[in-house]
Amino acid sequence: MMLYTIIPLEVVLKGVDDDAEIKGREIITYQGVVMEATRQNDGKYRIERILSIDPMIYLDARFQPGNIITLI
Repeated sequence: MMLYTIIPLEVVLKGVDDDAEIKGREIITYQGVVMEATRQNDGKYRIERILSIDPMIYLDARFQPGNIITLI
């Protein structure tokens, strides 16, 4: 990928190596939908993002990022 910009490279790439935010995230399957979620202290998961090619999944309120779910 080529990136043409007048912005200094340090500014463009700031935070790229900072993986503290993604630590603790897991790829899970919930009701047939693959998603990335963070485990909470009580054993539940908070949805971070959906990993699906089905556009209808993104419109379903049950799978919105930020929702808390319980795996059975």
